[in-house]
Amino acid sequence: MSNNSYLLRAVKDARFTLLMGWLLGALTNIYPLYAVISFAVLASGVFIFVYIDNRKELKQIGISDVEAKNLAGAENGAVSAASKTNLNLLVSGKAIEIACHPNVNAAVRPDKVGWDPKDIEIEQTDLEFDSKVLIERAGGLIDAEPPNNRKFCLVNTPFITSESNHLKLTLKETDYFTIETVKAWLKDNHELADIYGHASPEISRIPSSLCLHFTVRLSDGEILLMKRSNGMSYHENKWSASGEEQISDSDLSAEYPIDNLFKRALGEEILHLGDIENFPENIRAIENHIKYMRMYSIGTEWPLYNPALFGMIQLKDDRNSLRESLIARKFGSEYSGHEDREGIFYTISNDQAYELLSSGKTIAKSLFNNTEEVIESQSLHPTTRYRLFRLLRTLKRNKLIKHNKKIQRTA
Repeated sequence: MSNNSYLLRAVKDARFTLLMGWLLGALTNIYPLYAVISFAVLASGVFIFVYIDNRKELKQIGISDVEAKNLAGAENGAVSAASKTNLNLLVSGKAIEIACHPNVNAAVRPDKVGWDPKDIEIEQTDLEFDSKVLIERAGGLIDAEPPNNRKFCLVNTPFITSESNHLKLTLKETDYFTIETVKAWLKDNHELADIYGHASPEISRIPSSLCLHFTVRLSDGEILLMKRSNGMSYHENKWSASGEEQISDSDLSAEYPIDNLFKRALGEEILHLGDIENFPENIRAIENHIKYMRMYSIGTEWPLYNPALFGMIQLKDDRNSLRESLIARKFGSEYSGHEDREGIFYTISNDQAYELLSSGKTIAKSLFNNTEEVIESQSLHPTTRYRLFRLLRTLKRNKLIKHNKKIQRTA
């Protein structure tokens, strides 16, 4: 928006118009000259305030391309994969953003950025994802660890306009053994992933399980990190911000599938209030921790070509109250379902998240004993950089610019 546009907006602002009305009314005052002078000075001051206030919006979205690209830190392989779509896609780390809400870069309140999970519609077809060619090339299904649960592949890139208040996702069915078979085969034949995989879900021939990659933010502004446990099937010992959870049958049977997925993921991975299929009363306990939830975008994780939903959960808990809640559940103060311990919790501030993206290193503090550990960019989960980048763009636009200039001056 141009400076002239902001000038006009300032003139039209209700606060300025009201004071101008008072100014005109002062002309009939018994002391018209003094009244005119007084109100003219007051109106000028308010005009300047309104103009500066409206100019903040321009500053908030004014991050340079150079800064944004450096913070995003796109990996070459992911950039190459994105280029095959012939679309202008954001790439950050190993995440390829294939669709995002129209307001993710706008100057709106954080609780209004992206979609409400309840506004996302699921179209579950009766069709099975066709993996026959890859299973044959892999030599047949492997004996993966049971159970062989149903999984659900995203097979469309939703059509999004500037007025997209809701989103429709189309899913096809596959299973755990099929996904594990293809994953193991591609691990030994990684050069074939870019042949069978594609950033656009409707084109990709690699079976996948739609997953939510979510970031948890505490009420004191800290960002929750999880150092994933050794022995995890995916990305062991990597730093996640904050968790990942695959969509399940129970989510699809809920009234609001993605809203249920968000809450179930938070309950199982963070709050230790899992097993809501058997203990639905835990949903209320989970909801008591949530201030708001938003889904920002849909992306593909390269080189697995696994589609994912990206969002954030703002908690009412600060660092201390979250820790105390988790400790209390260990003592049985409320039923906790089961503890899905996938890693160790740490926290970082917004500035530390920025430091990690800009310099490749920062220090995280453990949630339970306050010990510190160094995080380096090469130890991040493949989508952590993207999640932090998207969150910072939502929360700290103007401060990012000032912080970057400060770093440049002291470099």
